[in-house]
Amino acid sequence: MSILSSSKITFCPGPGALIPEWTNSQKEFFGRGDFEYTKIKKDTFKWLKKISKKDEIIPIAGSGTTAALLAFNTFLQGKILVIDTGYYSQRWIDYLKKKKFKNIHTVKYDDIQNIHSTYDWIIFVYVETATCTKFDIKKISKIKKKLKSKLLVDATASIALEKNHQLADVIFFSSCKGLLGPTGLGFVACNKNIKKIQSKDFWYDYNTHSNSKYTLGYNCISALHAISKKHNYYKNKIIFANNVLKKYSVQKSKPLIGCKLLKKLRNKNFNKTIFYQPRVFVEFDVIFFLGIVKLDKKDIIKVLKKRIIDNLNKKIV
Repeated sequence: MSILSSSKITFCPGPGALIPEWTNSQKEFFGRGDFEYTKIKKDTFKWLKKISKKDEIIPIAGSGTTAALLAFNTFLQGKILVIDTGYYSQRWIDYLKKKKFKNIHTVKYDDIQNIHSTYDWIIFVYVETATCTKFDIKKISKIKKKLKSKLLVDATASIALEKNHQLADVIFFSSCKGLLGPTGLGFVACNKNIKKIQSKDFWYDYNTHSNSKYTLGYNCISALHAISKKHNYYKNKIIFANNVLKKYSVQKSKPLIGCKLLKKLRNKNFNKTIFYQPRVFVEFDVIFFLGIVKLDKKDIIKVLKKRIIDNLNKKIV
């Protein structure tokens, strides 16, 4: 039986494929006194520092969202500008207002050049998952310098896939998207010289997580350790899938993680196939490639042809 007929295929932005490197890495671990795990964690965090271009990596149980809230409570103070790029930036705006951060300002991405006041922090979503749109981090870095700000970046859909994360002062991301790992962990990455605020909230205090004051997802760390050794191999499959769908997708502001289709899909009821359902209404269909990295290139072509290319409406939306 082929993997195409026996395995679920997801076209979602994470979690992606159940790849053998991390499923085969699972064994008994414990966070204190387990020297095998200690080395695995050290090597994994060395890899995360390399791809994030940051000095410190702090894990938190949960997801990119829990990592975001840890980052906000640890670093944000003073005058804050949130760049509105869509659903996820609006989620952060809503959270900050509910937490009663007092000096929150917002600006649409296309209007950012009209901002001239100084800010302590800028919050920016590098890749908006809901619309599969990549925004220009180099442009935002120039704005950061102009406004004399520090830059906090939501790298959930860009980490390990896109470049230039070093332009941010702080980033956060999850274990299950660009890293290609299982769900279960979020990460905050920063440089050592960034001032941290000690929180009165145990869960969103940076020291709780930097000092490992609770049981972490040890098996998730071991999965990322296994993936780190072959991440480029799987990333090349994502690049390959992008090229297969190149002429069927919108190329402007295109992230590596997926693409917007030029035409709507006729059928989304293929057996064992999960298509992405955005959290907001979009007029186009969005395809992500993390779920097909377990296939070889011949099977990637087959599944994209049958379930995407041959499934497109003739009329362009």
